[in-house]
Amino acid sequence: METIVLAATNLEISLLLEVPGCRFVEKILGFNVYNLKQNRDNIYIVESGPGLANISAAAALAIERFHPEHIFNIGVCGVYSGDLSLISKVVTGIAAVFADAGVETENGYQDMEDIGLPFYSKDDGDDVFNILPLNDVMFDESFLRGRFLSLSAVSGNAAQAENIRKRFESKDMLMCEDMETAAAALVACRAGIPCTVIRGISNLCGDRNYTSWRLKEAAEAAQTVFLKEIYGLDFNK
Repeated sequence: METIVLAATNLEISLLLEVPGCRFVEKILGFNVYNLKQNRDNIYIVESGPGLANISAAAALAIERFHPEHIFNIGVCGVYSGDLSLISKVVTGIAAVFADAGVETENGYQDMEDIGLPFYSKDDGDDVFNILPLNDVMFDESFLRGRFLSLSAVSGNAAQAENIRKRFESKDMLMCEDMETAAAALVACRAGIPCTVIRGISNLCGDRNYTSWRLKEAAEAAQTVFLKEIYGLDFNK
């Protein structure tokens, strides 16, 4: 089976690249592409660069080039919570959200459905707006799950983080923030391919005090979960 792993930065794939047998394949439109064979899967790892535009292009290109049956988006994220114990834990997504796509009005934020402008209209007549489902069936009920809000500009303070969270609030649902997930999910949806997100929590949303961030630990935790849960591989550097 052909599988694609999309990640924004080298840090978020650094552990995967050290698995024995992983090799650099090529650079396509500036995207570094690596290959790792596990079990019967051909895993293509694509370093997309940060942001919605980059990962959209990388996902579309990789789908056309490698014809995958599954896409994984791996990396780090912030969490809309004041609970520091969540940092370095790994979350899989149940939904991806374009959290700043729409219109800011005098009466507040309106999403794409409010203004009648779908991202994508399926052949069956269903329209895709801000929220897209993600595939989490590979994980048992004990695994931490959340909704991923993807933005072009992530929250820079606690008040902004709270304002963004309220737009797509879901009771008793962990809410995370990143810059890529929704775009990867949209391209996968267009291609009819399941998309699974695995991200490590590196920080609290709105907290720009980097001394409390755990980027490396969160990135390695997400990659470790991917290798172990999907391929049964316990890999330590």
